[in-house]
Amino acid sequence: MIEKIKNKNLAIYLFWILVLLFFLKIDYRLTEDIFCCSDDFDYYSHAETIAEDFDFDYKNQLKGAETKRYNYNGKIAPIGFVGSGILSSPFIAIGNFLDSIFNAGQITNFKILLYSFSSIFYLLFSFILLNKTLRN
Repeated sequence: MIEKIKNKNLAIYLFWILVLLFFLKIDYRLTEDIFCCSDDFDYYSHAETIAEDFDFDYKNQLKGAETKRYNYNGKIAPIGFVGSGILSSPFIAIGNFLDSIFNAGQITNFKILLYSFSSIFYLLFSFILLNKTLRN
């Protein structure tokens, strides 16, 4: 009985944390692009080149920011690590698909919207995995 109450309180607590997290992030429904030169831009560039080009050639993702990012012998790359870009690239691929179906460039950018949801998805996924692991 006590364990059910604890689980219910934990679920309510996590729900309110997620609601607050929604308000801490930039509203990606209203933005057209993620601009240079922040960490989020680097991670987004990694995810975008994986989802759209299936390579690690950043010439079309870093146009105009060639001197502001890593540049060695004419090869440019974002400074941030590639790990989160790999994990969020499926969300950008789905966003590209939705953008092509709905032609929603003027209303919203599904690619950036779903990219912003990737971190929330992985937070919940890791919580579920951690919860299952601790129960065993």
